[in-house]
Amino acid sequence: MMKKEEREIAEVDSKAGQAAATLLGVGPGSRGKDESSENKLRSKSSKSVVELEMLIESLKRVIEKQKTESDALKKQIADLEGR
Repeated sequence: MMKKEEREIAEVDSKAGQAAATLLGVGPGSRGKDESSENKLRSKSSKSVVELEMLIESLKRVIEKQKTESDALKKQIADLEGR
């Protein structure tokens, strides 16, 4: 039981590390704070900023769409309760 949980945690950690590395533009193996990863981060900082801004705008659109859908559902519920 414990081995299975440890494997799942390791798998999630691995995927999170890969996602972070992709987002930050550094290699998947560079998770520590050594000189080379810091230099890579600095050299790709402008690209990362642009990517993060695009991600933020995309998430804002998703949130706005969910708010609209939530409001529509609340109105439907209110209409059904009012009958």
